[in-house]
Amino acid sequence: MSKASALQLVTQFAARTARGRWSHIRRADLAAGLTVRINDPNRIAQRATPLCGPASLVRAVASSNPDAYARAAIELFENGRTRINNLAIQPGRELIGDPPEGNTDVADWILLASIRDSDNWFFSPSGIFGSNLAGITRPGTLESWLREAGYKSIVNKTYLVAKPIMMALAAELAEASRYFARGYKVMLFLDADVLSSDTQDDLISMHPDHWVALNSTVRDGGIVNYDAPIQMELWSWGRRVTVPVNAAKPLKKRQFLHKYYGYIAGKP
Repeated sequence: MSKASALQLVTQFAARTARGRWSHIRRADLAAGLTVRINDPNRIAQRATPLCGPASLVRAVASSNPDAYARAAIELFENGRTRINNLAIQPGRELIGDPPEGNTDVADWILLASIRDSDNWFFSPSGIFGSNLAGITRPGTLESWLREAGYKSIVNKTYLVAKPIMMALAAELAEASRYFARGYKVMLFLDADVLSSDTQDDLISMHPDHWVALNSTVRDGGIVNYDAPIQMELWSWGRRVTVPVNAAKPLKKRQFLHKYYGYIAGKP
């Protein structure tokens, strides 16, 4: 379960010449993309697709078990199906025959789209051609993926619309930070407007629409100091993202909590 052994799997894969199952994915392109992501899992990105949930899962796997990550992508290309622990991944023929959507790198598309392609999801009203709340991965789905992929002691404290009082929400964010410090993979459920300096502090937040991964502990003025500035590092859209995104424009804890809808944590 090391980067070195995962990279060896990719080197062996790149040397083979048989045609893969995916009509629009070249072996060399997939090998190149996997190499980049094994060396830096933060490069995994869903681009302009609603695949932030699968991206959060795949980044966690690539970080904690790079062999499993590499093997899953290779088996999908060569066999059209794979497993990550008990998580069975078998995309439909329509997905395998179509090109990647949203300018997504093939190394990301083959795994992210395949994980999400259940019950013909991509061609349903809530699939990739849908939008807003219907298009995101529901918390229960992400939790089940993590459990089947082998993660233990999973905690799911998420909210689709209604949230607890601010003190309870602040306490749960502090829990998420402590889980990160203990080595858990922690995903936050957000209104993505909090990741833009133009909208981070506006008063509108109807529902969450984005999954990110916590990449640091949360730094603030304590659970009940809602006017203190809040800071943390997240992973989102294939890169490290700071909160606030503009250091010259601080973000108050109450403003972040307004666009925060909970977390899921799991132990590798």
